[in-house]
Amino acid sequence: MKAIVLDTSRSIAPFGELACALPVLGVPLRVLQRRMLAEIGVEVVEAPPRGEAFLCLGSRCWFTPPLAARFLREASARLAGTRLMGQDREAVGLRLCLRHAAFQRLTEPLQRLPAPGVHELALLQPDAPPGFDGLPLLEMTPDLADLAVPDLHPGVSTEGIDTMVQGDEMACQVDHWALLQQVNVLAMAAWGHQQRRRYTEGPLLPRLLRWLWLLLRARSLNPFRIAATLVHRGSGCVIHPTATVEASVLGRGVVIGPNAVVRGAMIGDGCRIDQQAGVAFSVLGKDVQVTHGAEVNLCVVMDGAMLSRAAGMQASVIGRGAFVAQSAILMDRCFSGQVPVLVDGERVPSGRAFLGVALGHGARVGAGVVMGYGTELPNGASLVLKRERVYRGWEGEGGVESQ
Repeated sequence: MKAIVLDTSRSIAPFGELACALPVLGVPLRVLQRRMLAEIGVEVVEAPPRGEAFLCLGSRCWFTPPLAARFLREASARLAGTRLMGQDREAVGLRLCLRHAAFQRLTEPLQRLPAPGVHELALLQPDAPPGFDGLPLLEMTPDLADLAVPDLHPGVSTEGIDTMVQGDEMACQVDHWALLQQVNVLAMAAWGHQQRRRYTEGPLLPRLLRWLWLLLRARSLNPFRIAATLVHRGSGCVIHPTATVEASVLGRGVVIGPNAVVRGAMIGDGCRIDQQAGVAFSVLGKDVQVTHGAEVNLCVVMDGAMLSRAAGMQASVIGRGAFVAQSAILMDRCFSGQVPVLVDGERVPSGRAFLGVALGHGARVGAGVVMGYGTELPNGASLVLKRERVYRGWEGEGGVESQ
């Protein structure tokens, strides 16, 4: 089958780039779309094919291959054998509508959808005009399970706002930097779910062989030893013997220093993670440096960024070549209600109580600076302490200098 991608992307602040050009799992979304479609045997073409049904996709739409494959099966069956809604002619196509309450609460507050659950993914009949408007909806309930959330300290729990699901049938439009962060986390979770299926589903003999090979590599039934074997390493990686690396994907030439911890992360080519640094459930682009003692959790970090030991480096999006100095504070938790974010010049609720910041390409955050949750720093901007808050020379009397 063929597919065409319609240009529906919008510019995403503070990066000033279209959503399709921003990274998901370390590559531009438009590149990932082609890869995911290729997994299910669909080829992206520049013009609608003649005389055959085709898939129509929006350039800002992220989806998982299992969801797209299921949509194609069900939509093809509906279009082939039924007439919809009492019309005298067959529908020109069907558009995807996801119905899953927990997933919609998680993803929809910042998406620009025409109606709840309605995404830019459609199957069109031969010679139908490409587009999404006016198409009948194919409602699907994705195969997702609620993720058990551990009991949290009362100071950080916010009932009814933070919801997680697990599975590999998902779709989401990238209409905001917060959604870019969320899509990357969902994409990692979906990838991990697919990897687990290799050991839990399918023919018995191949599964047994996979388990046997895994146990032989781990030489243990200890789950931490097993997780350490689930690491895909590119060529030329240097990992210190005291470092902990579990269930991660490492690009070429990655260097991980003493006592560093990397868990459930995707690390790009040439990245350096220094001693005692930690990276968890994050996606790092090429040549990113995480310096001594820095912690990066649930973040998207683009090529060439450098992150020093700062407080609260969580659930954030860091642009290309950005820099965060030591002792900066990037806040990420709202204790009452939802984190507000900027949309079209106005502050609106994000639907989340846990969300960090967005730093534009080449942006710099100086030592001691405090950034509030949900805030943005434009491309090339520098944020430093006010001069009156910085000690610049001794002028006190009697052995006392005030600041």
